[in-house]
Amino acid sequence: MNETHQIKGEFEFVEKFLPEFMEQYEKAEAKLPYHINVIDELNVKAKENAHTRILEKLLQQKNPENQKFEIFESFIQFIQGKSVFFRNIHVEYPEIERKEFMDLRIQERNKYAIIIENKIHNAPNTRHQLANYINKTLEKGYEHQKIYIIYLGENDPKEQAWGNGNYKEVFKDRYIRLSYKKDIYQWLKNNVLPDTKLKDKYLLSALEQYIDHLEGMFDLRNINNKMNMELQEFIKKEWGLNDNLSENYHKLSEKEEEIEKEVEKVKKQINILKREIVKSLFGKLKESLNKDYPDLEHIDDPEQAGVYIQKEGRTITVWLGEENNNLYCLVGVKNKDESLPLKLIKKLESTPLLITDEGGGGVTMRVKWLKSISFEELNSDGLDFIKKVIDCVKNTQCNE
Repeated sequence: MNETHQIKGEFEFVEKFLPEFMEQYEKAEAKLPYHINVIDELNVKAKENAHTRILEKLLQQKNPENQKFEIFESFIQFIQGKSVFFRNIHVEYPEIERKEFMDLRIQERNKYAIIIENKIHNAPNTRHQLANYINKTLEKGYEHQKIYIIYLGENDPKEQAWGNGNYKEVFKDRYIRLSYKKDIYQWLKNNVLPDTKLKDKYLLSALEQYIDHLEGMFDLRNINNKMNMELQEFIKKEWGLNDNLSENYHKLSEKEEEIEKEVEKVKKQINILKREIVKSLFGKLKESLNKDYPDLEHIDDPEQAGVYIQKEGRTITVWLGEENNNLYCLVGVKNKDESLPLKLIKKLESTPLLITDEGGGGVTMRVKWLKSISFEELNSDGLDFIKKVIDCVKNTQCNE
């Protein structure tokens, strides 16, 4: 059997099942009742910073009558029910804001500071990310025992996010990971929504829309129940499921594994093609940068384009890259023991060139995630953008 026939044979199961399943899916979907969600329509998949802004607004809610931060208090009570170590937090007059490249920092002077890192879509951590946030908070005068970390995601952060010290051990009791599906969604639906007053119509409508948006993300909308039942009946019939529950479970597990293996083969080839395209696109960008900045040392990475600049005894890096289908421009330092010059940081912070939306790196880097995930204008807008940043770094003055 030649390789072509072998590959075709491996995909016969998916070739037969998938078209028939999708036909049933489209028929069932066509019968769904009309449904609209404003968040769904504005953005097919809201990024993590969009979810952070919504959470920030909700936690900032304050009752005008008793001046209490009712939703934030509810949030803390919810967490205190999961960890006794958070019971030292008493809410009075919190400052709730996105600060110093953190997703959210909530603080009450000399009482507590809470760092919230949002990874609803499981984006990777930048190097020393949590360590940098902790250091920034320590610089504000908070002692270790008054700093708490709430990590919103399905998996704990990798070791490198905690830095080279022992922060993971130091904060093990004042760290908690919450799942959006199992925790945040359930808290909003079961704790916050029922206590929201009807007269707060904008808050009420925002909560209902956001909860519904999360239900859509996690396939929890009740309107899909009938469709799901029809599709499950189709699967039972196609795969010969019977009254033997144990046998059915094992058969479903085998089919799931079979599908995953075959899908992974397809995804592997797709990713190889995507990486080759990225390399070609960045190759063109490198040619332009080499032409315009022949005197600078260039980054030797096929999937990045940028340069090294000597500045005040430091080697500063400026580059354009791609991660998780998003383009970014980053200014950092080549050596991990160095930091960006403070006056350069101030210049970068005072210009729209570099605004941290997601991620960040304290004193070691400044990053801007570009709005578009399209590479079509990489060699025009992308090149123009990186040139402005290079000039800013070289001259320590940025022009809007």
